[in-house]
Amino acid sequence: MTSKLIIPKTSRANNMMKDLVGKRINSKVKFMGTDLIINKLSVSEVMEIQDLVKEMGDDEDSGFNLLKHVVQLAVP
Repeated sequence: MTSKLIIPKTSRANNMMKDLVGKRINSKVKFMGTDLIINKLSVSEVMEIQDLVKEMGDDEDSGFNLLKHVVQLAVP
C-alpha cells in the first residue's frame, strides 16, 4: 500500500512563492466611460482598514472618510 506521491523540490516551490511576494494583483474595469485599474489590497492594507474601523465613531463623516481611504488604497 504505497502511494506514488511526488513532492516538488523545495527550491522550485520556494522560487514560485518568491515570485508572488510584492506583486500587486489588479484588474481593469470600465467606470463612467473610462478604464480604471483597481488593485487588490495587501494584508497590511486590510489590517490598516480594520484598525480604522475600530477607531471609527458612528457619525457619517467617519464612514465617508473610511470609504475614501479604501478607494485611495485600491485605485492608484
